[in-house]
Amino acid sequence: MIVIFYNTNSVLCFNFQLSICIVIVALPSLLIGNSRNPSQVQDDLATRIRYKRKWHKVPDYTQARYKLNEFGTDRGSQYSVLDKLMYEVPGKDNAGAFIKDDAFGLASYDISKSGNVLLNTAKYHRWYKLAQAGAMGLQVNHRGYHDENLWVALNTQKDIMPLTINRWVNGKQVWETRRVSYAIPIEIVYTTPLANWNPYDIEFHGKNNTPVTLNHRNGGKDKAHAYNGNSIYAYYRVPKELYKQVPHVENNSKGVLDKNGNLRLVLGAGPQTFSYPFEDFGKVRLRYPIFPVHFEGTTVGMELEALKDSVLKMSTYAYLYENQPMASGSGTTPTNVDVNFHVRDSYR
Repeated sequence: MIVIFYNTNSVLCFNFQLSICIVIVALPSLLIGNSRNPSQVQDDLATRIRYKRKWHKVPDYTQARYKLNEFGTDRGSQYSVLDKLMYEVPGKDNAGAFIKDDAFGLASYDISKSGNVLLNTAKYHRWYKLAQAGAMGLQVNHRGYHDENLWVALNTQKDIMPLTINRWVNGKQVWETRRVSYAIPIEIVYTTPLANWNPYDIEFHGKNNTPVTLNHRNGGKDKAHAYNGNSIYAYYRVPKELYKQVPHVENNSKGVLDKNGNLRLVLGAGPQTFSYPFEDFGKVRLRYPIFPVHFEGTTVGMELEALKDSVLKMSTYAYLYENQPMASGSGTTPTNVDVNFHVRDSYR
């Protein structure tokens, strides 16, 4: 599995620049202890209204946005499967580094471990705990404060803009300097063994695409126009017979010559949002965008999400309404409309 995220440090963030990192982690680390797919689709209502899409059809589109939720229901939590994944990613000091954060004389501990186990702050994390409660009575703290999508890693790189503070310890002035980088998860991509599967023994030419397309070869389904092997620019090697024979599969297949000059009809082996459909269970989604939108975590954003849930799921959140919108009654006049009564005129 590949986790793709934007990785910013203090200098790049100050200059409004972003660098992109790709990190490979083991697939079981996402699914251990979870019988369900932890990816939960998010309801971008404006997009659904624009394209007139029903809710149950949203996962069928590439624009669907997800959030990792191993619990299968909406609930408050601290340490999650995404924290576990991000903790496998090293910061700017790279793999093997260990940094102990003991700012203000208080060491940071790993909240996923029982007891006081030091947290390696050289890896990306967003939660930490202290041995003693702070002024607010809290031991568990969040790096991003109100931003649940921000991960932080400490480093010792001189090119990173530092933050230095001083404090008094036993009557002596002590200076402490920290350098940090930030990470925001963007997408999860599942890889498959198909990328390395080569049942037809098709020759791979690496970055050299010349022999593959020489003499106007374009992947046609005859020997004269079929690709002569593979390159990183034309990576077709999965037999089309692996998938359900539907027009989509047939139209996207390419002709490729194997090492013996035999014509093979194959499909691309690179990453896709959806796999081609299999005979027994159809297509499989392989890419899950999990990037946050800009208002998530803000007070307005949370109010908007709560309002959206209460409107779209009225039966679930009926107890929240001050006036029941679906209440039955014989009257047809809205309750907030003035009603005028006219009595018989009196005479002197």
